[in-house]
This record gives sequence, structure tokens and C-alpha cells, in this order.
Amino acid sequence: MTRVETIEAKAGRLLLAGRVQVREVTPGHALVDVAGDSGTWRVTYRRGRWACPCPAPAWRRCSHQAAAELVCGQPANAAAAER
Repeated sequence: MTRVETIEAKAGRLLLAGRVQVREVTPGHALVDVAGDSGTWRVTYRRGRWACPCPAPAWRRCSHQAAAELVCGQPANAAAAER
């Protein structure tokens, strides 16, 4: 029986392998490069959401997003940062 790796487990594996590189983090915005198993993806955070252009279904959180979130958390939105 083949065991399926969870999104969280894969995100942790990518992080531990040094495959997550934060490019920029500002209030309400982040750019993170994640070298996944099938290429490097530029993960972005804006408008309160993480997004990744990888081929995972748009409605599903991918391991690249999960890895970026492990490193950056959820950058505060600009309006909250100004208060």
C-alpha cells in the first residue's frame, strides 16, 4: 500500500530541505519562491490570500502555499498595519 504525503508533511519537507526562499514581505504582501518536486513556483500573498500558479486545483491549498505560510505566516493587511 502506497502512503500519500499530506500537504502539511510535504510543506515541512520542502522547508527542511531548504527549498523555500522568501523574496519580499511587506504589510499585506509577500513573494516566496518554493522549489517543489516538479519545478519552482512563485507563491504570492495579497488581499488576505495565498496563491500559487502550480497545476494543483485552484480550490485546493497546495504544498507550496503551505510552505510559504510556514515561513511567513499571514502578513498583516495594510489597513491593519497603519492602525
